[in-house]
Amino acid sequence: MAKTTPNLDLYEVDPASDGSLTFNIQTMLNDNFDKIDSAIPAAQAAAQSYTDSKFPVQASELSNGAATDAVIGNRTGDPTLASPSSTGTMTQLFGWLMGRVKAISGTTNWYDPPDINLAALSAHKSRHAIGGADVLLPSDIGAETPSGAQAKAATAQTAAGSYTDSSVAGVKSDSINYKRITSMGGLY
Repeated sequence: MAKTTPNLDLYEVDPASDGSLTFNIQTMLNDNFDKIDSAIPAAQAAAQSYTDSKFPVQASELSNGAATDAVIGNRTGDPTLASPSSTGTMTQLFGWLMGRVKAISGTTNWYDPPDINLAALSAHKSRHAIGGADVLLPSDIGAETPSGAQAKAATAQTAAGSYTDSSVAGVKSDSINYKRITSMGGLY
């Protein structure tokens, strides 16, 4: 006796009981092919919705090399993100690093070349430091030389001494005159 498949209801012939039947092309082939053909679009749609759902993939499910740049796609970092941390999304980490590069270089954009790089700064410092090839003198940067500072201090000391001497002399003179006046009976 013939039976059907459970999923697509395809016609199956039982050789033991149906062996004497005449082969019916319509029932045994064409109807079955039509059922299969009509089931394919639904199966394709189900497969597409499964891939479109973007279900989460665990790291243990990835094969080595599966997370390529093409698979991950572009990321846009934001160098203005506040509160940098050691933990964040890949986009946050890139944004925080971009912000630090921008702050260190002092440029408008994090990717702009700096006015001077660290190697050039180090060479500049070594060249102009004590023991360098071109030592900077205090006068090169507008600083006072020791002898110039001493001369200014001596001038200030002389001026202060002269002022103090004349002020003390005036007070002393006034004091003497006051004593004379009061000894003569006071002012009238």
